[in-house]
Amino acid sequence: MKVGIFGGSFNPIHNGHLILAEYVREKACLDKIIFIPVGLPCHKENNLIDSQLRLKLIKIAIENRTYFQVSDIEIRENKINYTYDTLLKLKELYPHYNFVEIIGEDSAVYLHKWKNYEKLIEDTEIYICRRSNYEYNSKHKNIKILDTPRIDISSTDIRNRLREGRSIAYLVPEKIENILREGDINNL
Repeated sequence: MKVGIFGGSFNPIHNGHLILAEYVREKACLDKIIFIPVGLPCHKENNLIDSQLRLKLIKIAIENRTYFQVSDIEIRENKINYTYDTLLKLKELYPHYNFVEIIGEDSAVYLHKWKNYEKLIEDTEIYICRRSNYEYNSKHKNIKILDTPRIDISSTDIRNRLREGRSIAYLVPEKIENILREGDINNL
């Protein structure tokens, strides 16, 4: 079974994440994609929405897609996790899966700074989703650059819009919009 790992802050998950996941699943012929929200970020300051809320929002966003699932593997550990370490844990848990990594082009430009990145790219296919204002190129056999739709939706913009009382319609699934509107805007 070929399974994509789609890690990120998902702060919150939005329609851009979902569209990219669907696109990559089809283009890369993946049987499943596992969304893995970060517990404690290693590359950003921790301005994340509560991890349990982010997890809940992902579950809601993917609830009708049997080929999408979510894992709390990084949240559960309550420590900084690195992609390579998470991949090793997943391979232990699911030895019959062939895992591939899904990342945005904005993350790919820093791939050389990731923990054990050389082992990661030797052991794992990495699908890179094109993003506006980036031009990542690699000739490595395990790096596949997908000319994905460039969807300009940002979790930061969504949080700012909520704080400012502006609409987030069509940026997130409707159920998620309702939950975010009901929540404490100052904690987003």
